Amino acid sequence: MTSLAANHTASQASAEPIPALARDLSRLSGMVRTLAPRAPMTITSPLDGRVIGSVPMCAAEDVAHAVGVARAAQAAWAALPVRERVKPFRRFNGVLLDRRFDIADLIQLENGKVRANALEDVFDTCINTRFYSYHGPSLLRPRRKAGAVPLLTSSTVYPKPFGVVGLIEAWNYPFNLPMQDAIAALIAGNTVVIKVSELTPFSALFGLQLLRECGLPDDVLQIVTGDGRVAGAALIDHVDTVMFTGSTATGRKIAAHCAERLIPCSLELGGKNPVILLDDADVAKALDVLVDSTLASAGQMCVSFERLFIHDAIYDAVRDGLAKRYESLPMGVRCGAWDDEMSVLTSANQLAHVQRHIEDAVAKGARIITGGSARPDIAPYAFEPTLLENVTPDMAVYDGESFGPVVSLYRFNDVDDAIRRANASLYGLNAAVFGRDVKRAHEVASRIQCGTVTVNEGHKAAWASVRAPQGGWKQSGYGRRHGAEGILKFTQSQSISVQRFMVYARGERMSVRMFDRIYATLMRVLPWLPGLR
Repeated sequence: MTSLAANHTASQASAEPIPALARDLSRLSGMVRTLAPRAPMTITSPLDGRVIGSVPMCAAEDVAHAVGVARAAQAAWAALPVRERVKPFRRFNGVLLDRRFDIADLIQLENGKVRANALEDVFDTCINTRFYSYHGPSLLRPRRKAGAVPLLTSSTVYPKPFGVVGLIEAWNYPFNLPMQDAIAALIAGNTVVIKVSELTPFSALFGLQLLRECGLPDDVLQIVTGDGRVAGAALIDHVDTVMFTGSTATGRKIAAHCAERLIPCSLELGGKNPVILLDDADVAKALDVLVDSTLASAGQMCVSFERLFIHDAIYDAVRDGLAKRYESLPMGVRCGAWDDEMSVLTSANQLAHVQRHIEDAVAKGARIITGGSARPDIAPYAFEPTLLENVTPDMAVYDGESFGPVVSLYRFNDVDDAIRRANASLYGLNAAVFGRDVKRAHEVASRIQCGTVTVNEGHKAAWASVRAPQGGWKQSGYGRRHGAEGILKFTQSQSISVQRFMVYARGERMSVRMFDRIYATLMRVLPWLPGLR
């Protein structure tokens, strides 16, 4: 692929596709299979509003065809030993590192991330690819279990693929989310069809190109593009299980659609993630973490922190320190630049959503400490890092996910009160606790109703811990990424039990009384035999 950094800067503007990229992106667009020519869906860059290319607006029959192609390939793919299925992904891990700058360029161009955030998208894909390609064979091996009568009976549990997995992925991590989910599902023996976001299709298509170059068979992984109400709904109509990443509102509709078909789904949804800063928190270190964990990707992360509960003893220091850090951040994103620090919002809809939250809060009495304004002079959807205080429950920003660079500050004196307020949310995805007394901070963390909680760190410690599951509670969804759960969710268990000596049915030669004596004796004895309980 042409080096994007050499051909695109945020200062350039044009209504036409970028000439140096047109051929590359047209080739990627051509990887989307349609049964007939479809209307193009124009993709623009949030860096300057320029058209960068187009992809087909897939119809429902195109999606059905993609699933059919994947289904036809699934049996042969699943028949390969796991040690064979992982080989393309082990090669892919090295290719990711070799091509990381090309991938990051494309992520920046269609998503609006600064260089560091775009590379995080790539590196997280590396971490997940390495883990599942090397540990997948052991995670997927059959598990022997003791039977009802140990030594005489046994059961073996086999993780079997569902068939065709449908992935409906978000735009905020346009490379990592589709790649890590697809890789886990494929290693588990499924074939996959991804419905990518209308905003950021090219990153995933580039990933598909690289996977095929690494030896992945063409038909086992398909990508469809287009409107979610058409392509996404059609995907759910035909696949065997669904993984969705996105808003809670859309996740609720997808869960209902899956329920109609009685197929399982895994949902990673929204969050209104809290932080509790205890009175003994190291303020300087906490500020370093919070700038990154509130503003990375312009706050467009499901795990971004949007609520800070700060002990009164350190409230002023945290508020003033964070405001100073926010105000000193240079805004603007240049493709390929290493020193940019503040990403831009990805779309006009996201900008409007953030603005509504700010306007509603101010109208109802919230105070803007810093920020609060769009910056179209920098980029079409640039928005200043924003701190709010005096936020009350009647405001949309109080428990509504902003999904942008908007953070609300709250004072507390009593830790129990801070925990109660942190938990008083519809969501339960991610949280953090800061305090020098790690044992105390850990105890506080254990009381927060979130699927992931970090101590003295932001989102990265948990997100990069791929051996541990990550996912939400409450309306943040269900199902897990990472760890054993992250791959086993793409399987359904089959138990095969073997009877070696006697049968459970009484049969003609055993009286009811004899049957009762034998089994009652067994049930009394087994609890006393170590290892046979």
